[in-house]
Amino acid sequence: MYSATYRNFCIKVNQNPDLKKEHGYGKYQGNENSYRFKQRLYRAVTLESISMSKAANLANQKLAAFRDEYIVL
Repeated sequence: MYSATYRNFCIKVNQNPDLKKEHGYGKYQGNENSYRFKQRLYRAVTLESISMSKAANLANQKLAAFRDEYIVL
């Protein structure tokens, strides 16, 4: 089943020269943000594994900014 689908796809691409150009395919247009590191810092502070000042230092933030962000959550 998959081989027939792939074969038909290849035939269509070869018949249409515009499909061969593939302009912009594979480029992700959105923005990605990772929150996992911050979540781990918050958990470590909550479990008292590290101090809040150490967590702020690891997050490259001032202690007051980290504390305000941590308290809001």
